[in-house]
Amino acid sequence: MRRRRGRGEALCLAVVLALGSPAAAQVGTGGITGTINDDGLNPLLNPTPFSGHRAIRDYLRGALPPGWWAGEPEFRLDSYSVAVHVPDGWQGNPGAAMIKLCPPRESVLWQHLAKIELVPVYRSIRRAGTICRR
Repeated sequence: MRRRRGRGEALCLAVVLALGSPAAAQVGTGGITGTINDDGLNPLLNPTPFSGHRAIRDYLRGALPPGWWAGEPEFRLDSYSVAVHVPDGWQGNPGAAMIKLCPPRESVLWQHLAKIELVPVYRSIRRAGTICRR
């Protein structure tokens, strides 16, 4: 009985050694390599990468009038789209209001983005959006 148990342990040990482990794989490379990590970011090349989601959220947080709020920016094809919620009591043209919310030409956003779509949501209805370009 004892002999079988020893063979089983030896077999498990052989399998573990044959397959290796992540820690063993890093020993040969020195841990940090110049390859891109799981997040798609390389801290060795760019320690502070640009985040379109965060930059758009930060911009709209300061640009939106009181009572207005924006949803999470969504990346679609080659641009970001953001739903901007207009308060129900607001009077005016939501489409025209979106044009005024476009970032100015000198904004740092345009160094990294080609266009941003602002879609007004007024009285729970999505309206025609405005595409802001460089």
